[in-house]
This record gives sequence, C-alpha cells and structure tokens, in this order.
Amino acid sequence: MLQLLHTVNHNIMPSLEIYQLDHRHALEMLADHYLEYGGAKTGPGVPGLKATVVFHPAFKGCVQWHFTPKEIIDLNLFNVADLNTKTWAVLINVEIVHKLLMKGVNPENIFFYSDCQWRTEWAKKVLDESNILMLPDCKDKKKFKRYIKMTEKKVDFVLNNVPFGMFKEFKELAQKLAKEKALIISGSRDYHNGSAFENVEYYKYLGSCFPTAKITASVAIVNPNGVTQLNIVAGDGKTYTVASNPEVTPGDDIDVWVFATAVVNKKLPGYVKAEKGMIDRKSSRIVVGGIPVIFSAGKNGEDFTIENQATTTQSLVKDNTKFCWATLDPLQQDLIGGLGKHKVVVTHAANEPGHLGNPKYAGPTWGCGVNCWFIECVDEDDAKECIKYLTHPDVVKLVKGLKSSVTSNSKAVWKQIPHHTSASSWIKNYA
Repeated sequence: MLQLLHTVNHNIMPSLEIYQLDHRHALEMLADHYLEYGGAKTGPGVPGLKATVVFHPAFKGCVQWHFTPKEIIDLNLFNVADLNTKTWAVLINVEIVHKLLMKGVNPENIFFYSDCQWRTEWAKKVLDESNILMLPDCKDKKKFKRYIKMTEKKVDFVLNNVPFGMFKEFKELAQKLAKEKALIISGSRDYHNGSAFENVEYYKYLGSCFPTAKITASVAIVNPNGVTQLNIVAGDGKTYTVASNPEVTPGDDIDVWVFATAVVNKKLPGYVKAEKGMIDRKSSRIVVGGIPVIFSAGKNGEDFTIENQATTTQSLVKDNTKFCWATLDPLQQDLIGGLGKHKVVVTHAANEPGHLGNPKYAGPTWGCGVNCWFIECVDEDDAKECIKYLTHPDVVKLVKGLKSSVTSNSKAVWKQIPHHTSASSWIKNYA
C-alpha cells in the first residue's frame, strides 16, 4: 500500500521514523500535504490533493479534504483531569489522532474511523490495526444511515471535524458512539437548521479558520445524554448561558443574537409566502419583446434599465455579470415566478453574511428567476411600505442576527422576519 501511494507522489507519506518519533513534525507534514494537495475543487490547474489524486484507489471514499488546525481542538472543553482515563474516537481526520498523542493519550485508548485507505495508512503508523475501523461509503446516504443506526456506544469522547454537507449524519454518528460527549467542528452554516442545536451544550463561532476552505466554522460540544442549557462563547470571549435549542444561530455579536432571539420568540407571522421562480440564467431563451424576468435585484438604487439588461444568454450567465434581467420566450412562462403580482424582489444571495440584499419593487408584468425571491404585495403602495420596513434599522439588525454566518436567503429566514403588517408589534414607535 505504501508503495502504491508513493507512485502518486513520493512526498505524500512521511517516513515511519518521523511518524513514530515526532508527532508535532507529523502534524506539520500532514498540514503541508493538505495545504499543498488539499483543495476542494477539481480540474486542470486547480491545486489540491483531491485534484491531484482523486482517481487513485487509495483515496476512494474520501469525504473530507480539509486539515483541522490544531489550535481549534480544545480538549479542555471536556473538563477531564487525566485524558488517559478516557477512551476516544476520531472520525475521518487522522491529524486529530496526533493531537491526542501529543497530549499524552495512550494509543490503546484511541479509535480511528477512516473513510479511505490513505488515512488508514497514516493511522497505522501510530495505532494498532484493531483500533482502526473503516466506515462504509459515506456518500451512499442509505448505507451510511444504516451503519449509524447499528452503531453502539463505544468510547467516552468523540472528536469530529464534520465533512461539509454531511453535518446531520456525522453529528448523529458522533452521538451514537459517545458515552459522554462529542466535540464537533463544522461550518457555522450547519446550525441554521431547526434541529442542529439538539443536545448542544457549548457553542463557539470560529469565523474563517480553515486555510483550505472558504467557509466560516464553529466548534460545539454535544452531550448525547441531553442538555438543559447552552453556553455560547461570543466574539469578545465572554460566555453566555441561555436556554437550550435556540432558534437563532449565534454569530460573533452576542447583542445582535440576543436581539434576534427576542424577536423570533414573539412568534409573529413572517413572510411565509416568499417564493422564487424556477427558470435559471443558463436555461433562459432570450427574445425581443418577451417577458421581462429579474434574476437578481441588482445594485442598490439602480432600476431595471437597458444598461443592466442582458440581450444574450451568454451575457446573462457571465460570471460577476452586471446584467440582472432579460426578456424571455413566453413559452417558458410556466417557469417564471411572480407574474401578475405586485411584489418586492430580493436577490437569493447577499454580498456578505448578515445582509438581506437590496429590496426593490417589481410590477405585475415582471417575472422572477430561480435566484430572485419575491414577496407578493397588495399593490404598489403596499410594496413600497414593505421596502421601507425591510430597510428599517431594526429589521437590518434582526437579519444580521438571523444570517450571522450565511449569505443566502432562505424560506427559514423569511419565515422568521415578522411581516411588515406586524411592524408596530415589535418595533417601538414604528411609523
């Protein structure tokens, strides 16, 4: 197996002596490999381990391509005086095994769950083969769920850097394995899900901490035996104790989070009927005199004019395009949203986390594409009132709390923003 890996790149695996004698150096070498080869995308000219050896059999099954920075694995969160009195499971990220070894944990107390042969070979240098277990194909969701269902309590603690897009499955696996607690590192966006905070007793927003991933992260402690409260560490380092299972995901500003939570807890009716069209830019057939369709709300203060109108599909799909609308073939009308309605339109993804975007009015003759949310209004005056409301400082603050770590708008977010007809129920002296 070692020889097979060396045929891909002779630097991928370090020597046995380095692995056995110096875990710090082994961690540094692993970090170098992930940084040099560990990109998340594939294709010509794209760096990354996945791009370089994705077709090599040793990497079959890999679902995690991101190195875990050692500084965000805080074992003190488990509040254990002697780490050797506990047993540990590490899921997928073999570098976490070395973190435990550097802390003096006996290899006999560490179990590694691997997703591919490459990481298995790394683990074999420091763990007995009986302590290394191979996960089933994690990309086969049905098979993986069956595996999770059959899993029994095996260790005291679990350490898990969740593969992006598989938060739910790996959180469940960690809870099934752990007798006491699990430390879970994941994208902060994963907690914008109604059930994500179940059994979470500690949560800290980490921001951008992964050198090989453009995503903000978080660290949490999960207690599979249930929790009664949640400790949140804010950006200023202070810890706040709140009720468990919050409906709003904490970001780096605890005051904004508290504000958003208080508004959501009022249970006021939100924009439950916010919708999008179904036609995308690439599928659009542009014709002269067709149905005007909005694909993004465009720049703040800018109307839908000839200057930002696309006249060809090529110009409409161009990256970072300034073109936000086009006239489409009436035969595509069934895919166009919002026709016949007075509405407020908002782009699906804002320019940065915590923002809604630029709400604008669109009349009944205008339609909406797949990346354009629309809120149906009674008439143009009602739409203008909606826009005034969505740009009110208190609504802007609320959205910052609801979307602390995500750019995309969603039905979940729209539902939590009280409807403008309820403005006076939560905004003081709203006029």
